[in-house]
Amino acid sequence: DVQGLTVGVYTAIIKATASQLSSVWSEPITLVLLAAPQISSIQYANNIITITWSAVADATSYNVELYNGVTLVASGGTQQNGATPPATQTTLDITTLPKGITYTTRVNAGITGGVSAWSQSQSILVLDPPTGLRLEFVSPNVVANWDQVSYAESYNFVLRDTDGGPLIPVRSDIKALTYSLDVSQVPDGNYPGHVQTNAQGGTSAWSAPVSIQVVHPTPQQLASQLHASGVIAPAAAPQIMAVFADRFATNPANMVALLKGYFPESTKTLTQLAWALAKSPYNSQDATQTLSAQSGASLNDVLAAVKAAYPTPSVQQQVQQLQNSHTSAQNAAQAIHTAHGDVNTLQMAVLLTMNFADTVQTPAQMAQALFQGGYDSTSTMSALAETFPLNSMADFMAAIRAAYPATPQAMAQQLHTAQVIAPDAAPRLKQAFETYNNDAAGFITLLQTNFPESATTLTQLAWALGASGYSSQVATTALRGVSTKLADVIGAIKAAYPDPATQQQIQQLINQNTSAVDAAGQLYAANQSLNALQMAVLLMMNFRETVQTPTQMVQALKAATYSKSDVGNVLPQLFPLSATADLTTALDSVYGQ
Repeated sequence: DVQGLTVGVYTAIIKATASQLSSVWSEPITLVLLAAPQISSIQYANNIITITWSAVADATSYNVELYNGVTLVASGGTQQNGATPPATQTTLDITTLPKGITYTTRVNAGITGGVSAWSQSQSILVLDPPTGLRLEFVSPNVVANWDQVSYAESYNFVLRDTDGGPLIPVRSDIKALTYSLDVSQVPDGNYPGHVQTNAQGGTSAWSAPVSIQVVHPTPQQLASQLHASGVIAPAAAPQIMAVFADRFATNPANMVALLKGYFPESTKTLTQLAWALAKSPYNSQDATQTLSAQSGASLNDVLAAVKAAYPTPSVQQQVQQLQNSHTSAQNAAQAIHTAHGDVNTLQMAVLLTMNFADTVQTPAQMAQALFQGGYDSTSTMSALAETFPLNSMADFMAAIRAAYPATPQAMAQQLHTAQVIAPDAAPRLKQAFETYNNDAAGFITLLQTNFPESATTLTQLAWALGASGYSSQVATTALRGVSTKLADVIGAIKAAYPDPATQQQIQQLINQNTSAVDAAGQLYAANQSLNALQMAVLLMMNFRETVQTPTQMVQALKAATYSKSDVGNVLPQLFPLSATADLTTALDSVYGQ
């Protein structure tokens, strides 16, 4: 029991006793009667670790050690100065030590002749904030960039108000070395920005402040700046709206007037203006009323322009599905035009620009997408002029030459490579090469040569001829050159060229937006002489939107009460590029195994 002893260095000796005997005394043992300090805080900033601990009565010095794992990497301490006790805080410079790791530190107290036990170790994760913070005001955003921290997992960015609080909530877990902060609702002023590092569950201190002057331009100034930067009206409109929503949200006429005044190259047509209004975004009713009042154009022209920027719900639903599956503009154009044949070239170009911009950034990409969608080169040229108003005619001509092959064989091969089947390729080939208008037999040869998977059967060929606009009489004559069996030819013709009553019923079902499943059931109820293949071709030619996959087709044919065996036999003709296993899966999923 050392209670009552003063702080100091003591010597102890020990001997053993037993009965009447005792050992000699041991060698002296030095005991330091001095409490260990306790670390109260450890902080890091700017290559300096600051350690603070509790004072120990009568201590004349303190020693501090810093470890990386079990390796001592730095040490320091404080000493008594005359009658002044030693300080209970010190700093360690770790400029030369690695960052992004956890260090541990400990402290003991000293007196003349000895030291106390070590304190309990405390750890600190050493993280530096990024350097090189750069801020730029590009209305309506403050764009921040900073230098990489090698061990960083992410970053946080904040723009502070004049009172020191966040001007806008802190943006956290930023993976890039840049961030664009929308300050459209922030008043003009000078604001400091900071960035910090996140790593290993910790966060660094904020970087030193870098200030940015935010001065919002007038709508006219912003429009002028955007135009000078090569931005076209449809891309500028949402940026102007973001900053000046209070002026334009309920006044599309003012937006149109501003755009026409500052973006003359990209507001020449109704479609360009409708596109800009849709991006702002105004609704289709506002766009229609505004364009009708300002342009002096006919209502039909206005409606056609609005249709380009505001697709129908069914088209928009398909667009959303294609976006969700990360479809390119080329494949999207083909899918949309196959399902919605009334979407014209310009409307498709605007749809692609608004929804698949990443893959139609150049006239060449747009021309390729429109070719893939089945549009002719003449209308594509016009669409390019409207969607790329800042490019030259030479750019458009080069894009057309690259996208549209010069010969029927080259175009057919290009379409086949793109996995377009013969019945879908046929109308595009016939439209591009009018020499086939009076040569159905030669057209069949072109298809058979270049589409071996999908121009094999009489039904596939009849389907292709019907889709291309040949009359049933011309198609019959041409198919007689392929097969001498008149009954087989007539059966194929019946699939692609329904009788007037069936055609009238089909038109009524289309007008009612009937799905393929419902249409199949109603068509079969009215005409039970239609076999499974004939029904399937009718559905592909008239209700393509809802029979785009083998499973959808199987569902529709089952609704018309065709047997699994009959449906299984026709699927390869309808989906000749699909794997047999996929067709079997579609059958089994609907009919069961």
